[in-house]
Amino acid sequence: MPGLRENALLPDDRGCVFRADVLFEEMDALCGLMFRLLSGQLAGAATYSHGLMLSFLTMALAVAEHQDQSLIESEEEESVIGNRVKKYIDAHFREPLTLQMIADALNVSTYYMAHVFKDMSGYAPMTYLQKRRIGEAQTLLIHTKKSISDIAFSLGYDAQSHFNQQFSKHVGMPPGEFRKQYVVGKKEK
Repeated sequence: MPGLRENALLPDDRGCVFRADVLFEEMDALCGLMFRLLSGQLAGAATYSHGLMLSFLTMALAVAEHQDQSLIESEEEESVIGNRVKKYIDAHFREPLTLQMIADALNVSTYYMAHVFKDMSGYAPMTYLQKRRIGEAQTLLIHTKKSISDIAFSLGYDAQSHFNQQFSKHVGMPPGEFRKQYVVGKKEK
């Protein structure tokens, strides 16, 4: 095959097991026919089998190409779903959200959505939601005079204590200390 090492049908880094799907029966029939011809030691069996093998290889390459196209389409679909999840969280991060709510809004299964989003972003959807909220909280703490409780409630937290706990976990200090440290440091510059 052009671009491959001698006697290779596929690149060395590719798997060699493919689902034949609709071509399975035809490929199976070709293999059976070649076996019968070669087992029977008929005159010209090798020549016939050679032609049948070329047909078989043509089908095998079509199966491999179809799988490649299916993988590309699957990756494109996953990228679209991953981006839809991100956009949805970015648009609704101020609201109370659950995985089920996000999946229902996007009409996908919860498990599939979480898996695709994590593959795309490196974060589980709820971790991304927390990071998005904490990032917004940092901005509000630095650039507004809103109280910490107002910021917590405006970002979808039902209790300031939960917000304080999450903020400390992600930032390494409570929100009040973060505001004090950053605003004081900002004034000194």
